Amino acid sequence: MDLREVWEFIKDTSGIILIIIFVILLKIFVITPISVVGDSMKGTVNDEDWLLMEMISPKFKIKRFDVVVCNGTNPKYIVKRVIGLPGDTIEFKDNKLYLNNQETKEPYLKPEIITADMEKVTIPEGKYFVVGDNRGVSIDSRRDGPYEKDHILGKVVMRIWPLKGLKFIK
Repeated sequence: MDLREVWEFIKDTSGIILIIIFVILLKIFVITPISVVGDSMKGTVNDEDWLLMEMISPKFKIKRFDVVVCNGTNPKYIVKRVIGLPGDTIEFKDNKLYLNNQETKEPYLKPEIITADMEKVTIPEGKYFVVGDNRGVSIDSRRDGPYEKDHILGKVVMRIWPLKGLKFIK
């Protein structure tokens, strides 16, 4: 193969190579699929569902009630809902959430979900209070304390599997 043939091959395949590089970079830095392990978010997302997680917005802005993916130990990734932001006070009392001493509705919870009482805690700067929507089985900030911002890997944007459950996650 001479230099001219090599150059023609590169010209012919450069579009495909650029697309492959773009897809790889997109998966590494922007959006990636993730599998749910466990029932801590049952009702919102379920065990073995596949989700799309975007990884840009948590680097800049984490909002209250976002469904996020955090570093875990076993499993490696956990899916939870952000309840408390830095500086907030959180309390669970009589099956109700109190944010900064104000009762706050949780419309994403199934009516049968019971939340055990928890004394008031103040969230330190740089940390977030995350809990599972299936409160009875979720291991979360109520036990482990608030999560560092760096431990929040991304925001769940969509359930992609099973296909019959395809939907955007709010």
